[in-house]
Amino acid sequence: MYIKDTKGSPSIYISIEECKFEIKGSSYSESVDKLFDDIINLVEKEIPNLSCELDCIFKLYVISSITQKKILYLVSRLNNFFKSGKKIKISWYVYDDEDNLEFAEELIDIFNIPIKIFDEAE
Repeated sequence: MYIKDTKGSPSIYISIEECKFEIKGSSYSESVDKLFDDIINLVEKEIPNLSCELDCIFKLYVISSITQKKILYLVSRLNNFFKSGKKIKISWYVYDDEDNLEFAEELIDIFNIPIKIFDEAE
């Protein structure tokens, strides 16, 4: 599944066959609430069929508080699948944004799922 980015919402790519899940772009429009609900529903449906290590890539430049709440819930669902034995890892890219970095660090503190932070400002 591929959803093209818009001015205020990120692009989404999910392929269980390729073991890849990527969210890339800015996420601050009013429509991200529904977008993330759709993503969460798809994850709930597809992850049980996962037979490889899912590489979750977050490359978010600007994120709203609504997006943070949705990502928090999404990562909690991924973490539950991880705890049940599914192989899942998260790569979080930070683009010279202290709030984004702090959010990623909070996710590491909250969840067991492997999360690696990459500083793209360097």
